[in-house]
Amino acid sequence: MDYLAIQILAFVKANPEWAMLVIGLTGFVESFVFLSLLFPGTAILIAAGTLVSEGILGPVPTLVAGTGRLGLILARPEIWTSPSKDMALSNAS
Repeated sequence: MDYLAIQILAFVKANPEWAMLVIGLTGFVESFVFLSLLFPGTAILIAAGTLVSEGILGPVPTLVAGTGRLGLILARPEIWTSPSKDMALSNAS
């Protein structure tokens, strides 16, 4: 498991433009009970914080990616593809 974390962090350090996707997917995978036991997500997210302190990653995009916005999109795509009930009710009146 440590080998996987080291490889992912080496990739993020070499390709910071992919960091937000990797951090978002890490947060998404960590939200599943059994996958979080197999995937070293905590180590990756903590190491992403050290990349922020080194200036490799920006703090705001990393925070946004780490809060699970990507996880929300992947888990519930209908939120982004269909109009909300509130919008339908406001248009009906």
